[in-house]
Amino acid sequence: MRLVYWRARTADVPRVLGDRVPAALLRGAIAGVIASLVALAWLHFAPAPTPPATRVLDSELAGLAIIAIAAAPVFEEFIFRGLVFKGLRRSFGLAAATLASAAIFALVHPVHAMAPVFVMGALAALVYERTKMLAAPMTVHAIYNAVVVGWQWNAI
Repeated sequence: MRLVYWRARTADVPRVLGDRVPAALLRGAIAGVIASLVALAWLHFAPAPTPPATRVLDSELAGLAIIAIAAAPVFEEFIFRGLVFKGLRRSFGLAAATLASAAIFALVHPVHAMAPVFVMGALAALVYERTKMLAAPMTVHAIYNAVVVGWQWNAI
């Protein structure tokens, strides 16, 4: 996508990195821990979905974990924070853009996970607003997914 933007000479392309990367990653890590705590509380108190009838192989779980922790944050944050949130932010205020992008983000996730995913999406949007680089919400998302996947792996 960045190549397409570069070739089309598109202005105001979402940046992955920028000035003050360590501070941005720290903000992302803090928000990721907060979102993870919300998810763990949700998993503890909310009714769990019915587990699958068949046993999933550890190798399959490992593959899904790698996708969830490494790939999903990169692609989803580019779409939801870099494009959706940034586009909404140009037309609406910070609060409306944050809530709307988090709601859209939550809608593309499983129903039983919508509430904590909404919180994670809102935190990711706020971190992106503050840092202006996608590495920060990618960090939020990766930490959140790592904690949730780890909890689910131990629950199986």
